[in-house]
Amino acid sequence: MSLQTTITIPFVRSVGIVFFICGVFGNILNTIIFYTSQTNSPSTFLLFTSSLFSLIYLIDGLLTRTLAVGFNIDPTRTNLIWCKTRTYLGQASSLISLTCTCYAWCDQFFLSSSKQKYRRLSELKRTKIAILCIILFWFIYNIPFYVLAQHVKNGNETFLCNVFANYEFNKYFSFVHQPIIAALIPVIFIIIIGILVYNNLSLLRIHHRREKAQRNLTSMIRYQTISIIIQTIPYGFFSMYLTLTSYQSKSLYQTEIESVILNIVSIFYYFSHSFSSFIYYISSSSYRQQAKYLCLKMNCFRVNRIVAIKPSNNT
Repeated sequence: MSLQTTITIPFVRSVGIVFFICGVFGNILNTIIFYTSQTNSPSTFLLFTSSLFSLIYLIDGLLTRTLAVGFNIDPTRTNLIWCKTRTYLGQASSLISLTCTCYAWCDQFFLSSSKQKYRRLSELKRTKIAILCIILFWFIYNIPFYVLAQHVKNGNETFLCNVFANYEFNKYFSFVHQPIIAALIPVIFIIIIGILVYNNLSLLRIHHRREKAQRNLTSMIRYQTISIIIQTIPYGFFSMYLTLTSYQSKSLYQTEIESVILNIVSIFYYFSHSFSSFIYYISSSSYRQQAKYLCLKMNCFRVNRIVAIKPSNNT
């Protein structure tokens, strides 16, 4: 039996489904909590936007990958428009979600600064304009993914959806886009801003000026950032390795090993998008309280609805 049958398919089916269910439930919970939050802070709105696009990314990317690899259900092979749309939307939504998380760190830096001119930059109206610019920028940037995605013959009169048939674009994706734009730049940026925020918070502790709400937001963003770093680096560098070795002669076994690894790192690339709500729940007491209140409210609504439709015995 091939490694595809014994490892890849069972892994994608089991892990992919778990990631998807947890991600859909978690991001819906995130969007409700952040949208209804009474703090009305820029960081909260950024996390709301990040969760919304994570949800889109999971449906567009993880669900379709799980169906294609795990169950051999892949509409992109027969529908060119969906082939282009899936690739384009997946890349854009992933980068929008990541950028909003990075900008949330910037907002924490503004809020924690001892200088008034920086604190004034943490403004909800300004943040909403910035988010619109972020969304517009990434949708324009990723247009080549839509244009270059095409059907490539796979033998037996079947096709594969492939955006990397163009050699130059394949090199750009493997050496610039994935390892640098989608991995190194966000990680380096977050580390630098994180250090600055930590220094600011150290001063705030001394002067006892740090609010509980800000502590919770900082903790949530910090743990979410760690998960982003863990998921991003392996996929970025393995994509680079595949491109560097693409023209080398490889045995069938080595090709299968690389395929297994690619599918594993591809699924784990959705980790922070799938488990952000669990990360927030662990790292923030205010998020836990809001999540419990929301679940209690939904349960009470369900109980009241059952009581309301229950037929009366006095008939």
